[in-house]
Amino acid sequence: MKKIVIVISVIWFSALTNAKNFTYEINSREELNVQQNKNVALNFINSYVKFLGILPPDRKKINSWIANNKMLTQNFKTAYKKIGNVDFDPILDAQDYPENFEIIKFNEKTGIVTVKGKNWEDFIVNIKIIKTGNTWFVDGCGVVNIPKNLRAKR
Repeated sequence: MKKIVIVISVIWFSALTNAKNFTYEINSREELNVQQNKNVALNFINSYVKFLGILPPDRKKINSWIANNKMLTQNFKTAYKKIGNVDFDPILDAQDYPENFEIIKFNEKTGIVTVKGKNWEDFIVNIKIIKTGNTWFVDGCGVVNIPKNLRAKR
């Protein structure tokens, strides 16, 4: 009888240990997935302001940068083209902007990553992220393809 109890205990303990490892792997994948969301949003917005800082504002060069950007969905690119000439930057929803951003939150239900200026904490931009296949893309930012109720408050 003692042998049966010992064997059952070993099997039970082994099953618990494997279950904990499995749960940890799933949590790690989910955490990685969330981090990828955040990274695509942050990489996009920071590369965009870096691009803007390299040259004086030139709508043709910005249009070309948007059209060739692999972080953006076709939906984003189409929505950006439809905006036309405005007296502000539609991606940043502003005329002036900070040099760098950092993430302050991510809403998994809406796919909205909220970023703020690193040295300009009141400057907030919402970026919409979607997953296509195994890759995350920016599908909206500022006023581009972001519904009014999900835009950063100005």
